[in-house]
Amino acid sequence: MNFFISHHPLLLLLLLSLSGVVPGGAFVPITIGTILTGRDVNRLSARLSATATGVCRLSARLSATATGVSPGELYSSANSAYNANDPLTALSFYDRIPPSPRLWQRGLCSYVCGDYGKAAGQFALDADANGDDGEEALWEFASRMSGGEEKGAEDVLRRVAGRSDLYIRDRRPVIRLAVRCYYDYFILKSMESVSKYISESTDIFYSDLYVGLLYYCQGEEKLSKLYLKRALETEYSERERGRDFMVKTGDLLLRTIDGTVKE
Repeated sequence: MNFFISHHPLLLLLLLSLSGVVPGGAFVPITIGTILTGRDVNRLSARLSATATGVCRLSARLSATATGVSPGELYSSANSAYNANDPLTALSFYDRIPPSPRLWQRGLCSYVCGDYGKAAGQFALDADANGDDGEEALWEFASRMSGGEEKGAEDVLRRVAGRSDLYIRDRRPVIRLAVRCYYDYFILKSMESVSKYISESTDIFYSDLYVGLLYYCQGEEKLSKLYLKRALETEYSERERGRDFMVKTGDLLLRTIDGTVKE
């Protein structure tokens, strides 16, 4: 085998996948002139997609291993930087952790940093793995809206709306109300839903946070600031400051509006 290829496992893995060899699977020769059926194409597409995901994860693991830093250490460093009002440094640590549909903190950090495409990708990945979590949908929507993808943002809400009569199977009433509020506001153009959502919610922090986000993703900084400040002045926020990632996210969004986040 060529020395270069044999000493570069990621390239070897890609070449094996293209030739039909998948680790743990049988060899399926694919040559020029091979006639593929629709099912063959679908299987090959799924195999390449799975292999590409594996390559990304392996690459991230090798990168972390090469520097002698474990994913756990990177995660801890990222959280410390985030809580120290330094989301850019935090994101540099999160990006070195192997991709995961449970790494929602990376999505929030990306959003705060203004990297809306990366944020949307992370939340979409999370939602695919956990469709019952309404917050993933809210943040993916906000990420796409902030990134100028209004059509993509509305598609997120329309997709969620078809899941049940409560629009989402999230067990938390405040999150179900938030998703409905966003749907009514952006799809049905109903302002009434916003005030109704706030008055019906028993969780003041989350209701104010998500109304603040609703205005933030539209560039309505004055209204966003009003609700974010209200969220951060709640008893819950005071009690959980430094422990709840969402409280810190609300704080960083407010700092972004005020221009006091580390550059």
